[in-house]
Amino acid sequence: MPSKIWTPLDLDRRPAEIDQVEKIIRKSLVGQDRAVKQGLKIFNRMFSGIPPYDVKGHRPLGTFMFLGPTGVGKTLLAEEIARVVTGSPLGLTTINCAEFQEDHEIAKLIGSPPGYIGFNESGGDHLPVLSQKTIDAPYLAKLIEPKLLEISQRMDEARRLEDLQQRNSQVRLLQAEAENCKRLAYKRWPILSVVLFDEVEKASSALFKILLGIIDHGELRMGNGLDITYFNNSLIIFTGNIGSREISKSYGVKRIGFVSPKEKSHEEISGEIYDTVYGEMTKFFSPELIGRLRRNDAIIVFEPLASGEISAIVDVQMTKIQNRFTADFPIVIKFEAKDYILGRAKTTEYGARDIAGLMENKVFIPLCNLTASKEIMVGDEIRIRVDESGNNLVFERTPRGTVNFRTKMIVVKEGEVGGGNNDEAPRNRNTR
Repeated sequence: MPSKIWTPLDLDRRPAEIDQVEKIIRKSLVGQDRAVKQGLKIFNRMFSGIPPYDVKGHRPLGTFMFLGPTGVGKTLLAEEIARVVTGSPLGLTTINCAEFQEDHEIAKLIGSPPGYIGFNESGGDHLPVLSQKTIDAPYLAKLIEPKLLEISQRMDEARRLEDLQQRNSQVRLLQAEAENCKRLAYKRWPILSVVLFDEVEKASSALFKILLGIIDHGELRMGNGLDITYFNNSLIIFTGNIGSREISKSYGVKRIGFVSPKEKSHEEISGEIYDTVYGEMTKFFSPELIGRLRRNDAIIVFEPLASGEISAIVDVQMTKIQNRFTADFPIVIKFEAKDYILGRAKTTEYGARDIAGLMENKVFIPLCNLTASKEIMVGDEIRIRVDESGNNLVFERTPRGTVNFRTKMIVVKEGEVGGGNNDEAPRNRNTR
């Protein structure tokens, strides 16, 4: 009998689909290579077709805990994963845990128990946040939107009928058809969803108790004791800023979210951050919750952003601004003021979020003002640069088909939001 031949397998090889997913995520998220690599593990399970649970239970598709400094991309990664998993940003259900700091506020999530005010309220505005209908509704509406739109148009026609009895009969039939369409959608399509518990450390300890059942069994019983929400087709993500202050102290800087790559090597940064965050996490969360997350290798620690990554974030924000104009008001923006933005973002304490705020106030809003006042026209090329003093942004335009920029300059002075007084130099009236 011939001996068996054993071929070594490459554990680092990934499906081509995951490479495509990473490209999509990289368009918005800068840096965080280790966090992205860990987060993409969920897609290995999905593309394999093997369920993430055994016959004893129905666990969620995946459970992750994103921890690290503020403004480094934790929530953004969750949003991008939701966009890929569900095919639409509507598939993300975000729960701001700061709204559940008291034990009694957990009733907003699961509903009131029998005997309490709000029990058995089934109106659309009173559904518990974690009810099955609430979690599935956005994604489900996207799937059946064309059919519901058709029914709505037929209902408008029925309401214009002169015969009252016939009109009421037609409306009732169409309403029943719409409800039946929703019920059939639950049976025909797997409802994929992503549930994000944002800033989970701010929530009451009562929330952590109900999370244990979700992670272990993928289901949660509502307050009425009857309805059950199933999370076996859901991805659960927690985000938190635990350890941010300790990380800031360990690097000897006052900024949170940023660190110079010259201070410490990448390996030292990664090791210290993980040890610091995990140490603070064990002080805050119960061993039961940590044990369930460690079992799935679900604790992902984000690193502070290096200077090169901060510069790339400015490019990403500028691309988003360009795309916002391209859709409705096509213009070409030539941005020559990156150092101006970087110089004002490095001293903040809000991570990459401050870059987005600066780009919104210093670039996007002035461009909107110029568009509304007809200073720029469709097809113009806009140049944004810094003036000689280095304190103000200058906006210049050149019409399509010309080379030289017009001499009129719109100056956004330091300290002004969305522009200010327009300093007008002599201009050629024939340029417009």
